[in-house]
Amino acid sequence: MSFLKTQVKPKNNIAVKCATLLTKNESYFVDSSSTAGYVLPLLDNLPNVTVITNGLNNAAILTQSPNVRVYLPGGIIYNNTNSVLGIDTVNYIKNFNCNAFIFSCGGISLASGITEASLEQALVKREMMNHSKVHILLVDHTKFDKIFLCKTCEFEDIDYVITDKMPSEAYLEAFKKSVTTLLIA
Repeated sequence: MSFLKTQVKPKNNIAVKCATLLTKNESYFVDSSSTAGYVLPLLDNLPNVTVITNGLNNAAILTQSPNVRVYLPGGIIYNNTNSVLGIDTVNYIKNFNCNAFIFSCGGISLASGITEASLEQALVKREMMNHSKVHILLVDHTKFDKIFLCKTCEFEDIDYVITDKMPSEAYLEAFKKSVTTLLIA
């Protein structure tokens, strides 16, 4: 699938590391990111998994997994991100409580935390975060020190950051201070 072509090896490595945190009989919110898309085929090994995603491409990937029940919210389809967004999406997400939220971001920075290019994306991710116990951020090295228009969350809101390269000492200290576990893929 063409939407998964950037940073292929790092994203795949991040997905494999993320899969070690996932178990059978669980429920997951998964955002519309291509990075999270790499995790989805790995769910085949886990029986009785439920995924709620706002990603059209990610939902299509999940249709290939017979062990996964998939929920796709209604809302406005944004062609540039192949995601479903808007107030209907946010309201639909409120119907669920998941074990974990697997997501990526536009940028991660010490100054602004986790950010997105659009308010609509940030709002959907915040709602998924509000309705899940564990928050797993998948972020390849190219997204560090980038700031986008809308804040999704702070480091304190994240349980795990999985990345492909060791970030700077300043990030290590910020993660330690916020009690965020860093995993290197």
